[in-house]
Amino acid sequence: MKILMLCYEYPPIGGGAAIYVKLISKELVKQGHSVDVVTMQYHDRKKQDHEQLPSQEADSGVAIYRVPCLRKKVEVCTTIEMMTYCWSAYWFCSKLIKKAKEAGQPYDINHTHFIIPTGLVSYFLKRKHGLPYVVTMHGSDVPGYNPDRFQLQHKLLRPFWKVLAKDPPFVTCHTRALGQLILKSQPKADVVIIPNAVDPAYFKTVEKKKKILLSSRLLPRKGIQHFLEAIADMDLKGFEVNITGDGPYRQELEQQLSRLKQEGKIKGKVTLRGWVPKAFLNQLYEESLIFVFPSVMDNFSMALLDAMNARMAIIAANCAGNPEATGDTAILVPGGDIGALRTALQKLIKDKQLCQEYGEKAKQRALENFTWKKTLRQYEEIFKKAGNINAAE
Repeated sequence: MKILMLCYEYPPIGGGAAIYVKLISKELVKQGHSVDVVTMQYHDRKKQDHEQLPSQEADSGVAIYRVPCLRKKVEVCTTIEMMTYCWSAYWFCSKLIKKAKEAGQPYDINHTHFIIPTGLVSYFLKRKHGLPYVVTMHGSDVPGYNPDRFQLQHKLLRPFWKVLAKDPPFVTCHTRALGQLILKSQPKADVVIIPNAVDPAYFKTVEKKKKILLSSRLLPRKGIQHFLEAIADMDLKGFEVNITGDGPYRQELEQQLSRLKQEGKIKGKVTLRGWVPKAFLNQLYEESLIFVFPSVMDNFSMALLDAMNARMAIIAANCAGNPEATGDTAILVPGGDIGALRTALQKLIKDKQLCQEYGEKAKQRALENFTWKKTLRQYEEIFKKAGNINAAE
């Protein structure tokens, strides 16, 4: 199949959903499909022109096109900035579609990520060019999912969202929890649950060190602030804590950590690192013994799945899609419950053998349930069905 892949964010821009788009694009190419990704450009004012992301490149057989937009920050994108991507993407994709048809190699399907903003592009591409599309929703594009951002936008765009959610023949998401939230706002949507996936050989098997890792975009709902309060006055028994990621909540977290250190409540090395190079982040996953994911609202976090794949003992909030991802291979605590989080941490940091047992269970669950072979089979099936439905219309 020849696949047009749309997502307004693509690595190195974006979080877990962007990483997922990159991974699935590469995996589809490995299976013999052709994939063209259309995403947004970002101009880093701190870099020279030759250091900027290219407008066009190829990565492991995936063609990547970055179209102009008005994005100002790497860690966050406003609604208006997203709309500038939609404008650019529509016209650019129209040219790609026409060019592909003229070459006798038309696109078979458009796989769109995020109903808003990207679904808007695909809605009009279908009507202009007849290209069928399937939408994968990742969380913040669903009303009621993100308590930190987009609440006003979802209220204003609700009529459009309901139309966009029922327009494609299939809407996919990674967990039943998000699927239920989609159906709450649009009962007519045809929702298909397709879990995230991992490459079992992605991480090296190395000796674990006394390290605790947290990795996510820094937003209040991610719960990093609860973790910092949980470790206040705790004897970390020589464990080093690394918090990676960036976002609009970073300044508040830096202030919180600084205050706790000044008060003498941090009993070990705790570092808020911001965005880190991928190679270093992978090293942290491979070496860290414990992964903490206190997010109170997440669909199916790639960071959480990476922790499972890297054989880490996991503590996660018992919220949204986290339980579906980890099953019984993690210690689940009530979201925002600082006392329960502290108790779980104390349990793991004093028992390396228990950490290793949890880590092995997590790895086994990832291998048995979240493979690209299973995921791609499901996508290929709905791509074909979507194409047949479009042909019959």
